[in-house]
Amino acid sequence: MMILDKLGQLHQDSAHYEKMLEVFALDSERDMGVRLIQKVKKWVEITNLSFSYPSNHRKVLDNVSISFPRWSHTAIIGHTGSGKSTITQLLLRLYDYSDGSIKLDDHEITDYSLENYRSLFGVVFQDTTLFNDSIRHNLSYVRDDITEKDIIRACKEAHLDEFLSGLPDWLDTVVGERGLKLSGGERQRLAIARTILANPQILILDEATSALDTKTERQVQDAFDHLMKWRTSIVIAHRLSTIMHADQIILMDHGKVIAYWSHEELYKISEVYREMVDMQKDGYLQDEEEADEIILV
Repeated sequence: MMILDKLGQLHQDSAHYEKMLEVFALDSERDMGVRLIQKVKKWVEITNLSFSYPSNHRKVLDNVSISFPRWSHTAIIGHTGSGKSTITQLLLRLYDYSDGSIKLDDHEITDYSLENYRSLFGVVFQDTTLFNDSIRHNLSYVRDDITEKDIIRACKEAHLDEFLSGLPDWLDTVVGERGLKLSGGERQRLAIARTILANPQILILDEATSALDTKTERQVQDAFDHLMKWRTSIVIAHRLSTIMHADQIILMDHGKVIAYWSHEELYKISEVYREMVDMQKDGYLQDEEEADEIILV
């Protein structure tokens, strides 16, 4: 089933649905690539990338260079409007760029067939969109050959097995419009299980835990940690607890990379990052959620 057909089954009120339909409607005109890729062997590399949205000529990215080595875990943090989510949109080819370069295994990403290129990615957003259908259907639509055994395995890896065992209809439980019969944590773990079944080579988590309370965030993070093993992962995050073990942390401000390194090294060299960490560690703020808002909003 083509991705546009899948999107057409989503709830009509979803903002993601409308945005993605708009984007995919233009894809046939934008897809000029012919190169195919089956396996990522090296890295994704962004070099001297600048970008402005078509509706606004203000630069949201200004001469950005970042490398994402294969199987590495990269976190991107920054204030709202710093450009971190724009990077993921360009990596997914939701917009075209003309100033700078984004390469996958030494070839410009626009050289690849769009459908083939996007098949490498799995994305979990803050707001997970689900069908008004059974859990089974919400998990199985990502591939035509998924078996019940595959679904059970993915649910266990996403820490959903205990939750499912308490449901009278098990996998046939209907989740309601946009999954509203489920809690935020349950919806995110379903999104994780769905991504496990899709088996992407590159994983993008875009504010995937920012709407969850601290306790639920910790539970979901355990499932994310499992999902990120043996995958190139890119995490856009507010909460420092979700990114401190990343191989590299990219700190952005006003469309520029102002510092990058591991948590330990970044703590030594960046006063801005050090203040972020110390605000939480030393208990200057009353709770973690308040700290998150001050740190990165």
